[in-house]
Amino acid sequence: MKLYEFNRMDKDSQAQTLKDYGVLIEERLEKEDQVLVYQMQSFYAEVYYHKGYKIIKRLRSFTSAENVFPYVRNTDISNFKLN
Repeated sequence: MKLYEFNRMDKDSQAQTLKDYGVLIEERLEKEDQVLVYQMQSFYAEVYYHKGYKIIKRLRSFTSAENVFPYVRNTDISNFKLN
């Protein structure tokens, strides 16, 4: 799926697509929000989900890996095996 195809979907369809086909690369809590970052084939998506109201407050998609760096910079990759 291309970013422009994803962006044309409504928010609920975007969320379902991320859940079904995305790779969850980060999850954290920020006040009452659960923040999820997914990687798709050619882009990333950041979802702010309000746990109390059970709604998506914000969903942002982007192609630059630089936007993902703040989420993964503290990830320990010492146990990852490269081929």
